[in-house]
Amino acid sequence: MCTSCTSNTTNLSATPDASGDAAITISCDAFPSPTTGQTMSATATVKVGAVLTINLSTDGSDGGYLWGTPAYEASALVLLPDNAVPSSNLPGLPGAPGTQVWQFRGLATSSSTIAFADNQPWETGVVPPILNVVVTVHVSS
Repeated sequence: MCTSCTSNTTNLSATPDASGDAAITISCDAFPSPTTGQTMSATATVKVGAVLTINLSTDGSDGGYLWGTPAYEASALVLLPDNAVPSSNLPGLPGAPGTQVWQFRGLATSSSTIAFADNQPWETGVVPPILNVVVTVHVSS
């Protein structure tokens, strides 16, 4: 089981459990208001070969904003397939809130960042992201 932290501030951290895995959960409530360009920062430590799970809340009713494919350093981390998890309170309801789950495996001892942007994927270069999440990842041996 992963050690995890749930956001309620703008600075989060997660430390590895006995297997070296770690998890961070960031809810929509973590951002004080939906202002364009707002950034949430987090820090996580995982062991080489272990998995960092990042759970980002998403709300399908907010004009089509989704967490796009994150930017990260491929020499330090590998992105495992992502998984959108719908709300358990409103199963099958279009526009219901849910969670996008991103998993990264640490490849080598390093420090790097993962950057997420909550935007409208079809609006390239036109509409700035409304929310950003930047996770600093420390991979240790």
